[in-house]
Amino acid sequence: KASWVEVYNRIIGAVVFLDDYSAECLHWDGGLFKLLSGGAVAVKRLASVERCKNDQRKAVFITQTNRDQLR
Repeated sequence: KASWVEVYNRIIGAVVFLDDYSAECLHWDGGLFKLLSGGAVAVKRLASVERCKNDQRKAVFITQTNRDQLR
């Protein structure tokens, strides 16, 4: 839960992109409603086909993937 507090502090005015693992973790801490009520302007699946609108200037990416897995 403590790690989600940090996330909630950073999502105000942002489009939030989540991977499946993060979405499942979020489900246990309030889910989509908590992100939107915390100030996110949209929540999307972290996928190459997703994008923001041109006027949405801030994005937050939440993933359970570590640096080594991204290589």
